[in-house]
Amino acid sequence: MDIRLLRVFQTVVESGGLSAAEMTLGIGRSTISTYLSDLETRLGFRLCSRGRGGFSLTDRGRSVYQSTQTLMASIVSFQSDLSHLHTDVRGPLSVAMVDNLIWDQNFRIVNIFRSIAPLLKDVDLQLHVLSPQDVERAVMDGTAEVGITPSVSESRNLNRKKIFTEDSLLYCSEDHTFFPMKDSEITAAMLKSCRYVRKIHMTDKMFNETNSAFSQQVVSENVESIAIMILTGQYIGFLPEDYASLWTKTGKMRAILPSKFRAHFDFCVITNKTRPASSVQQLFVDHFVREINDE
Repeated sequence: MDIRLLRVFQTVVESGGLSAAEMTLGIGRSTISTYLSDLETRLGFRLCSRGRGGFSLTDRGRSVYQSTQTLMASIVSFQSDLSHLHTDVRGPLSVAMVDNLIWDQNFRIVNIFRSIAPLLKDVDLQLHVLSPQDVERAVMDGTAEVGITPSVSESRNLNRKKIFTEDSLLYCSEDHTFFPMKDSEITAAMLKSCRYVRKIHMTDKMFNETNSAFSQQVVSENVESIAIMILTGQYIGFLPEDYASLWTKTGKMRAILPSKFRAHFDFCVITNKTRPASSVQQLFVDHFVREINDE
């Protein structure tokens, strides 16, 4: 209240009177007069003369005005210091993420990192590409402060902020026997006899059910190696739909029974609940989530 009354007083002085201050303050003259009276009551002395004779400061009023100027300048400096703490952060920041993020058409990670780059000019940023399980492990043990990954566990020690959902379909390449066939011609027995490449650490129900349906399996850590095996024409496997479009658009791959074989993965920004967030970590996460929500 004191600061508010002092601001009104300062504006009246700099405007040259109550009438001139009405437009600047957006309040009526009678309200301004009440505010000045309240301030004088709190201070215990008269600040100015205001009436038919015009507006003029008392000696004490001039001293209060000068002190008010100093106070308001200090408030501006204080606000600037707080802003500096939010935007000009320093120190290390380790971010662990899974592979293939760059291909998701609904997740413009390049644009997000571009927009946050000016805020991290004094930050020692370290980026790591790991498996989903290793991303969570890195955040848990403190190797990474932030993770970007689909959730593969239900640990209560992790904060999760969902950023997007990714769909994966089952694919074969143009050299596979399934490629020229209609979906209606592909039987369960034919699928079971296929050589299948699966990705580790995925917990989607569709993946789990499909993984158990194949007798001949190759295990992979990442999306790129799965794509390589599919393109050999000897294997089928799941790929993110946007990533696979690199080959489906040119007729090099096709989805198999997409209405049946479709897996959904919720990607999240994760942090460790048990570790206090550094200013740079909080800045990164807040900016990241805000940019995602604005897309």
